[in-house]
Amino acid sequence: MSISVEDMSKRVASRVDSNLVGIDPLTIMTLVTSVLLPLISCFTQNDEPDPDQVAAAVKERFDRNPRGLRRRTARKISQVSARDGKKLTGEQAGILADAVIQEAMATPPATVAAFVSAHS
Repeated sequence: MSISVEDMSKRVASRVDSNLVGIDPLTIMTLVTSVLLPLISCFTQNDEPDPDQVAAAVKERFDRNPRGLRRRTARKISQVSARDGKKLTGEQAGILADAVIQEAMATPPATVAAFVSAHS
């Protein structure tokens, strides 16, 4: 069963302490919504991901180099956010990256695959 981008955004946003980031919860959810789909490409080897491989790719990259995965995810969040007119600090992007990665790691692989299939 696939979940919507909005539902996934809510799940990721719920992992972020808005006081720590200095951004209100609604803006966090809006930012996460705008970056989720572009982030899918960060977790795959090519532009047309095999949905069944996304969860495994995230876990493999996390196990191999968690700081690198965080940097890459934060960079993508910063790029997409800047295109949408939202300037984030490195710390803010890092906190959002942590939430995205945590949610990806906590979500069952079948759900991740269904999400990617439905939205890529």
